[in-house]
Amino acid sequence: MKLAILFLLLGSAVAQAAHSVTLACNPGTGGGQVTGFNAKRSTVAGSGYVVIGSASTCSFTDTSTAIQTEGATFHYVFSATGPGGESPNSNDAAATIPFSVPATPGGTTAVPH
Repeated sequence: MKLAILFLLLGSAVAQAAHSVTLACNPGTGGGQVTGFNAKRSTVAGSGYVVIGSASTCSFTDTSTAIQTEGATFHYVFSATGPGGESPNSNDAAATIPFSVPATPGGTTAVPH
């Protein structure tokens, strides 16, 4: 079963933004019965994936505190689960957490001389 991932990276443009990564995949065709999907994350492409959540559909939103480091890149895959076990991982999709826009300076003054 092949799974393809589409991701959407969301972030707020204010200081101390809460970032999230929305993941989605296309369930494969053929193979055994699918009862759910595991979303997995790693900081390295191709290895070290850890399950961060499970869902009955092929979508998941990562809001973990682990992904709040601006400029960090995370790699995501899905696997399908069912009575026959767990499928191999899908293709890898990477998301880089955006940098938030700095706060607007305030209290500007001008003193004539």
